[in-house]
Amino acid sequence: MMNILRGIWTEEVMPCICEVRVNQYGISFKTEEIMERMLGEGPWLVIGYCFTMKRWPKEVSIEEIEFIEMSFWIQVHNLPTNLLTVNNAEIIGRRIGKLIKIDEQWIKESLVRGFLMIRVEIKIRKALIDRFWLPNGEGGRRWIRFKYEKLSDYYFTYRRLGHVLKNYGEDAKMVAIDPT
Repeated sequence: MMNILRGIWTEEVMPCICEVRVNQYGISFKTEEIMERMLGEGPWLVIGYCFTMKRWPKEVSIEEIEFIEMSFWIQVHNLPTNLLTVNNAEIIGRRIGKLIKIDEQWIKESLVRGFLMIRVEIKIRKALIDRFWLPNGEGGRRWIRFKYEKLSDYYFTYRRLGHVLKNYGEDAKMVAIDPT
């Protein structure tokens, strides 16, 4: 794993990468600015797995750091254009988890793109929400779907991060979401 991480991020960006526990790595950054950018752009896909970064304060031991949340950019699809608003992005983001940011550029261009873009921190041990019903005003309803960016292999049957085919056998349904 160390060689893979070093292949992604050079020593100019990250002077030191070391394994501090099984599957946990201590990473130093060249500058505070680079660290903030890396923390804000994750999670990262590394050999098909989510690799998330958290700040490690100097006064905290590695055992005290909990990886119980992850932040994702989420695309909200199938909303009518009159509902592609900042207010609705806030409502939807808060229902999924802790709303971090709304990409308002996406809202300004919503008529072209047709979806909202929100960054939400979610509890990784809870079931992920992948859609919800929205009444369509004609007595029916439509699915509003979410696309989690940089989320690799994920089974919506079990609705949990980290659940892979080898854990559930052949009846599990895998959704490989485009990591772009």
